[in-house]
Amino acid sequence: MLSFLLLLVSEKVIAQQFPVSLEQKLQVPVYDIANKAIATPWIGGLNSCQFGAIDLDMDGKKDLVIFDRHGYKILPFLNKGGVGEIKYEYAPQYASAFPKMEHWFQLVDYDGDGKEDIFTYRYPSGIKVYRNTSTTKLSFDTQSSTVLNSLYGSVTSQIPATNVVYPAIADLDGDGDVDILVFSVLGSYVEMHRNVSMEKYGNASKLEFERYSDCWGQFAISSESNRIILNQCAKSAEVKTENEPLSRKDQMASPMESKHNGSTFLAFDVNNDGVKDVLLGDVDYPDIALLVNGGTLQAANTIARDSTFPKGANPIHLMEFPVCAMIDVNNDGLKDLLVSSFDPNIQKSANQSSVWLYLNTGTAAVPEFTLTTKNFLQSDMIDLGSGAYPVLVDLDGDGLTDLLVGNWGNWNGCSRDQWGNLNCEFTASIAYFKNVGTKTSPAFRLVTNDLAGLSSLKVKSLIPTVGDIDGDGKLEVVVGKEDGKLLLLKNRAANGSTPDFYLDNDSFGGVTVPSDCAPQLFDADKDGLLDLFCGKADGKIRWYKNTGTNTTPQFTQVTDSIGHVNVSDQQLYLGNSIPGFIRDGQGNTRLYCGSGLGTIHCYGSVDGNWNGTFQEIDSPFANIQLGMRTSVAMADLDNDGVLDVIAGNFSGGLAYFKGSTKSDGIQPPPSSKGLFVYPNPVKSQLTIRYDDFVQQKEGTVWAQMCDLMGRVLISNPITETISTLSTESISPGCYLLRIVSANKGILKVVKIIKAK
Repeated sequence: MLSFLLLLVSEKVIAQQFPVSLEQKLQVPVYDIANKAIATPWIGGLNSCQFGAIDLDMDGKKDLVIFDRHGYKILPFLNKGGVGEIKYEYAPQYASAFPKMEHWFQLVDYDGDGKEDIFTYRYPSGIKVYRNTSTTKLSFDTQSSTVLNSLYGSVTSQIPATNVVYPAIADLDGDGDVDILVFSVLGSYVEMHRNVSMEKYGNASKLEFERYSDCWGQFAISSESNRIILNQCAKSAEVKTENEPLSRKDQMASPMESKHNGSTFLAFDVNNDGVKDVLLGDVDYPDIALLVNGGTLQAANTIARDSTFPKGANPIHLMEFPVCAMIDVNNDGLKDLLVSSFDPNIQKSANQSSVWLYLNTGTAAVPEFTLTTKNFLQSDMIDLGSGAYPVLVDLDGDGLTDLLVGNWGNWNGCSRDQWGNLNCEFTASIAYFKNVGTKTSPAFRLVTNDLAGLSSLKVKSLIPTVGDIDGDGKLEVVVGKEDGKLLLLKNRAANGSTPDFYLDNDSFGGVTVPSDCAPQLFDADKDGLLDLFCGKADGKIRWYKNTGTNTTPQFTQVTDSIGHVNVSDQQLYLGNSIPGFIRDGQGNTRLYCGSGLGTIHCYGSVDGNWNGTFQEIDSPFANIQLGMRTSVAMADLDNDGVLDVIAGNFSGGLAYFKGSTKSDGIQPPPSSKGLFVYPNPVKSQLTIRYDDFVQQKEGTVWAQMCDLMGRVLISNPITETISTLSTESISPGCYLLRIVSANKGILKVVKIIKAK
């Protein structure tokens, strides 16, 4: 019987192929623990979000775009609701129309053509604008972004919007063009940068600014807390004690506390008096201050502030650093209020309850905001908190591939220490989704969101891997932790029964990596023993060879950097490699490695090269942006002979991709064997490895970088087996690399993504 089962497994594996391209699937069914269908499970989770309204599909109706700061993800949603109805359809196909953005974005129609343009952060401090050029389909002029400068007296300088300032971009003086509010460089006073387009040109088509006020609203914010000081434009940091604080942090603050360094703005007319008021959020604080403007269009004057906005039973109190947007969510003609966290720190998000929706139950002139939900859209998707680390395996022996998902942590609240610093608690766990579908149509049902009760350990970053390491015929689960150690879970249920895992060992194998251990059990050298690979925070992968037996594993470190893989970003220092070795039906091995920055790297020269250097190859993930700290699991879920993918990201969600052997319209010719191009995406330099260059004698061989119209932008001869091609001269975007032989024509065409 065992031989027969092994034969069946072998026959299935032989059919499996690596995917050449991926198609995102949104309709694969998933059910919650109560067996209720999750409406849109595979969107990918939400953590720290900003919101904008724009017409994505050119139907004349405003749709919704979400920018998740934890991974710089764009999530477009088509508005399918009727009057008074909330109904959004995830539409990832529109994400590629947006340029790559970092930290923050706003959608504002600055030139009055009815189409929202993009305002976004520009490194290291500033604002850039991409004009909306849509006609029959969504598009932006990504080749010529405008950098916003302002005239400071006789000197022109960039408007000082940093990565922790979300500016107000609105018509503040009532002249028909958009102005900007930001805090000054010193941080206590608000600058108004007036757009002079109407004054100079009679229209709003230009973006020319001058600093109109260095103390807009006649208020200051304390340099040591979020205390608001009214009638204060004397350039003094002194705090007036008669003003009550918005929160209690200032009562606990130490003299050594860091200075005020971040705020969010939303300008709108809250009381219909014709001038803009401001909602102001502050770093390290959970509430929003409403600053009431009692001045004029020419001279703003803050006469009152409300620390419990909106009035009622549920004022904004979103853990920390809220950012607001006003969008008509339910299509009733009234703008509603969306709130999320603006903090870039991944340890400061309420994750599963981080998108608050207040519906406007008042009027357009005098809005009243009523809290409707704290998990807008999140409740309709798989959102496991922060982090999602999937494993695909038949856990219960029924012949269907199940899904385990570890996470970095669920938010458990925040508290302040004796110095007033905000500290938030997160507790990691592992979810088990049983495959309740068929061999050709997978479907998943949540059995538990806390496998083996691991949440009781109160640790972060639980990353699972599965294998039979003791030869008892049952699968064990090995789990990496943030402290670099491993847990061992064993199954005490009978074979064929629902798994019942328990914690057997909290320091398995004596293995410890410096931090953020991401383990994978995989038989590297095909000796029948499962070796252990551990991804690490530094972006490398440590290899422990199993030098024990089938029943008693013994892990011996071979190298701290298998294949010399390093997926860390040298500028942002984001590593967090999460290895995914996989073997196809022909016995070929590849490594699909997730990373802290979010790029998924693919390495193909693995077999017979375990002590050498893995070569990065073309990957079907090149155009996929899932967010930071990605993780990949592969299995043939629909029994079509091609591996499918479930990928996780730090926003706590999952994306499902059907694998295909179609090459997305680009068919490499047979002679391309032995030719590799990497890395992809590329920043400044491509490496081209042509193994058979000398033997083929193809005459002159050229590497040509072309745009999507086929125009050659760069052309360099290939003169040796390994050569390089500089990509410094081309802008970020999508290109085609052609390898052309004088004797044989085009040898290979590769889609190349030029990263920022």
